[in-house]
Amino acid sequence: TEEELRRIVDVNVLGSSFVALHAYRTMAEQGHGSILNVVSGAHVGIPGMTAYGLTKGAVASLTYNLAVDAAGTGVSVMALSPVAQTTMGFGVGARADGVQRPQPAEIAPVVVYLMSERARHLNGQVVRFDSHSLSLMDLPNFHTERITDDIDTPEGIARAFEARLSVG
Repeated sequence: TEEELRRIVDVNVLGSSFVALHAYRTMAEQGHGSILNVVSGAHVGIPGMTAYGLTKGAVASLTYNLAVDAAGTGVSVMALSPVAQTTMGFGVGARADGVQRPQPAEIAPVVVYLMSERARHLNGQVVRFDSHSLSLMDLPNFHTERITDDIDTPEGIARAFEARLSVG
């Protein structure tokens, strides 16, 4: 419902934004600090998780953009996309490959590392961790060639997609 969507946006997007932005101002004045946002794999698409996924995608974008703003300030901004057994209903128990999902406490080692000085080089990254695997998500980017010729008409744009921008 609209009310449910507003609630999840308030908590996940606005809550994360207010905390990160207020923390950033203080940390930037100090010249050091770490901000760790929490996102979800749902932001790249999980059936039945549209509202939740869109809010976590917004938090990932907050991470990317605040990290750009923080460059040179001594403040590091990262996001963690943890996989853990929770009471959300979706994803409780075993993963699709049969591996048991970790308990939330098993995520602690990556949090400790990401908040440490040793992780400063990860500014702007989304880290995926489930105690069984660790990876970095690719940052959003335009991975196709830039087409600049013959794109001034709908027909030219159609040709560009059909001939050069085909997806899969």
